[in-house]
Amino acid sequence: MPKAKTGESAAPGVAARPFEVVNLEFSDHMPIGFQDRTYDLANLSNEDAAYLLGFPDEFPYLKALPTATND
Repeated sequence: MPKAKTGESAAPGVAARPFEVVNLEFSDHMPIGFQDRTYDLANLSNEDAAYLLGFPDEFPYLKALPTATND
């Protein structure tokens, strides 16, 4: 099965996430270490993504997506 390019949905039918991984080739397992913890970018929770997005110099490949509003 071909790997999805970054920014594309890795799993059709999965709810959209408020972030995307950019400039990396997407894989089923994308471990990174940060502050004595391992995060898997392929399966990153929204809470972990929000935390890591607070460190843009360390994680330039995480990009927050605009959220839709019902104004």
